[in-house]
Amino acid sequence: MIWPAFALLLLSAPCDPAGGQFYSQLNREYFGNKLEAACIQYQDHYMEAGYYASTEKADNGGYLIVLDSRFRELPSYGKLAIEHEACHIDTWDDTALVDKQQHGPPWKHCMRRLALEGAMDDLW
Repeated sequence: MIWPAFALLLLSAPCDPAGGQFYSQLNREYFGNKLEAACIQYQDHYMEAGYYASTEKADNGGYLIVLDSRFRELPSYGKLAIEHEACHIDTWDDTALVDKQQHGPPWKHCMRRLALEGAMDDLW
């Protein structure tokens, strides 16, 4: 969940083209294009606020994925973070209604499937 202090800033920030391209490719190759659109943004000092990455459902039906800006300089970690957040999107309705950041069985299954199908092969 994004802290309210970041919410207004993030609404006006542009989506990252490279992150969006990776998310679209991931969606096409490993999710059969079933994931809703997502805007990828980077936020300075996000880790200091307690986050490496987060996902929020947007009013337009898509999602906002926010990564700490340090991931720009560590592209493999950024891609892994996008895969992590894509599994949250994939399991959004399957996870506990109170806590969408839960890393329970549906989310773990998604991450395991991505690893077994080779989505992470070039990242680790």
